[in-house]
Amino acid sequence: ARESEVLSLITQGYSNNDIVDTTMLSINSIKSYIRSCYRKIDVDSRSRAVLWGVAHGLRADRVRVAGSPAQDEAAERSA
Repeated sequence: ARESEVLSLITQGYSNNDIVDTTMLSINSIKSYIRSCYRKIDVDSRSRAVLWGVAHGLRADRVRVAGSPAQDEAAERSA
């Protein structure tokens, strides 16, 4: 469950530090979940993981926090 949440957040453009802030997990836990996801979906880079996530319709498990970099960027595009 955590792996899919982390992969969803990566797909939305969150950095590792953004994911730490959103999930309240340690940076080492996030890195471990990312490595595990990469193995399971058979990718070797973050960009390939994002492409995989987009192709498989991943969405955030939680509501985005206002003020996150991805949220700010989306607001700028719509303005």
